[in-house]
Amino acid sequence: MNYTQEQIDRANQVDLKEFLCSHGEQVTKSGNEYRWKRHDSLTIQRNKWFRHSQSKGGYPVEFVMEFFGKTFPEAMLMLIGEAPANNGAAAPSADFRLPPRNRYVARAMAYLRQRNIPEELVQQTEVEWLWYPYIPFGKLTIIQGNPGEGKTFFAMQLAAACTNRRFLPQMEEPFEPFNMIFQTAEDGLGDTVKPRLLSAEADLERVLVIDDADNPLTLADERIENAIRENQARLVIIDPLQAFLGANVDMNRANEVRPIFRRLADVAQATNCAIVMIGHLNKATGSQSTYRGLGSIDITAVVRSLLFIGKVKTDPTTRVIVHEKSSLAPPGQSLAFSLGDEKGFRWIGAYDISAEDLLAGGEGSKTELKQEQAVKLIEEFLSEGKKVSIAEINKEAAERGISERTVRLARNSMGDKIASERQGKDWWIWFKQ
Repeated sequence: MNYTQEQIDRANQVDLKEFLCSHGEQVTKSGNEYRWKRHDSLTIQRNKWFRHSQSKGGYPVEFVMEFFGKTFPEAMLMLIGEAPANNGAAAPSADFRLPPRNRYVARAMAYLRQRNIPEELVQQTEVEWLWYPYIPFGKLTIIQGNPGEGKTFFAMQLAAACTNRRFLPQMEEPFEPFNMIFQTAEDGLGDTVKPRLLSAEADLERVLVIDDADNPLTLADERIENAIRENQARLVIIDPLQAFLGANVDMNRANEVRPIFRRLADVAQATNCAIVMIGHLNKATGSQSTYRGLGSIDITAVVRSLLFIGKVKTDPTTRVIVHEKSSLAPPGQSLAFSLGDEKGFRWIGAYDISAEDLLAGGEGSKTELKQEQAVKLIEEFLSEGKKVSIAEINKEAAERGISERTVRLARNSMGDKIASERQGKDWWIWFKQ
């Protein structure tokens, strides 16, 4: 007897804050997240969790197995209170356990040596980011939303940041401009795309288009990789992805879309180019957010980052970007921008809303950026002329769900107000007089 996929999906939609409270655990609100008092480096937000001290996270089934020491069937029983259905569907075995975390992958390398696989074929590399933690270089990203909600306008801002050193929230520093490819099938290049790019202050000399007037481009087309290499492009935007699948591809069939996206992922990795695809939502309101994209769930599974963009119901000029899936870093804060009034596109700041609430027409509220929280934390530590180690600040920041990278950005933003010196293995900082 095995649990069905429908039962597993329901278990993974359980609200973790409510689950913990129902088991007598204490949780405290911290911004748009909650903290479990028993594990102070852990944050939860609806059905997602992240353990900052170990840089790992996931959904409720993994949560119960990780923190309550349960097997897969025991975790399912705790979450939905149901026995498995007798339908023969595959499920993890009762004694399934994740292996201990090993940051140096020693066991994996030992296994590879045992199989006579050369170590140089498996190299551990650090992820490079176009926009941390939302869009990685060398990987696939999808931005999903309903028509007219601001996806393409945001893509223009992305183009401006990459080609003309324009600002994106929480960027460490502007890019040296580079070439990009903007491939669209919905908007006219001359009457729509060009004016929007100019309004965003993109450098049109660096925005390229693959000419497919005589031979329609598809995601499996070799011209994508050739154009990236020939023009040294570091960003490709495809809008919308459904228009570039190919006439004979059924996007709802996993066996048809899987090889296309695997090939595209290989191109992204081989060229270290960020490939960002814009997609529409299906009409399945009320379903889990990761199932809202048009087409097979395999499309969502293969990308490393998934972003949603939607309107706030009570203020249609406010649009919110929600980071729903992040395979390479902790998910980023939801970010709001304004669009549709006389002032045009402008960033508002961090916003407290989940993907499910945004897609269901929820309201949410403006909140502080993590970087703003980090600045306040540093100011607390350095009050009254104190001299404090960066390690101590980073430790407290981790307990509040703030990454070391964000603390560094906050220190940089404080500029000449802070002095620093090295003592032993650590750096110490204080306010200049």
